[in-house]
Amino acid sequence: MTTIVVTQQGNVLVPVVRTNSLTSVAVGPQGPQGPAGGATAPVYATALTNLTYPCVVAVDNGVAHYADPTNYADMTSQLAITASAALAGGQVTIITTGVVTQSGWNWSPGRVYLALKGGALTQSPDPSASVLEVGRVLNPTTIEFGIAPAILR
Repeated sequence: MTTIVVTQQGNVLVPVVRTNSLTSVAVGPQGPQGPAGGATAPVYATALTNLTYPCVVAVDNGVAHYADPTNYADMTSQLAITASAALAGGQVTIITTGVVTQSGWNWSPGRVYLALKGGALTQSPDPSASVLEVGRVLNPTTIEFGIAPAILR
C-alpha cells in the first residue's frame, strides 16, 4: 500500500511517499480471559449521619453525608451511591460507578438525577438548583450509576 503524507517545513508543503508491503498475516493463540467489567469494587466510608439505601452521598476525607445539589462543595467532591444503609458513625458501603438494582424502583427510560434533598434520586431535577446526572435507566428496577459533570447554578 502506498501512502502520501504532506508535511509542512516552514512555509513549504512537502509530500512524502511511504510504501508499506504486507507479506503475510498470522493468527496467534487466544490469550486468557480478562476480568469481568461493569462495576467497580465497593468502597467503605464512615456515615456522618444515618444514611439510607440507596442514596447519593458526598464523601470528604472518608466521611459520607447526603449529597445536596444546592451545596457547591458537595457538587465538587467525590460522589457515590450507598450500597447499604448505615447508622451515624458506622461503616457504609458506597459505589462510585456500576449497576445498581433496587426491587422497589419503577424507573421510566431515560436519565436519573440527584434530587433536591436527602441524596434521593429523581427523573425530574429541580431547575432552580444545580443539576447532577447520576445515571441512566437500564430497566425499571436497575440504573447504571455514574456521575456526569454537574450543571452548577
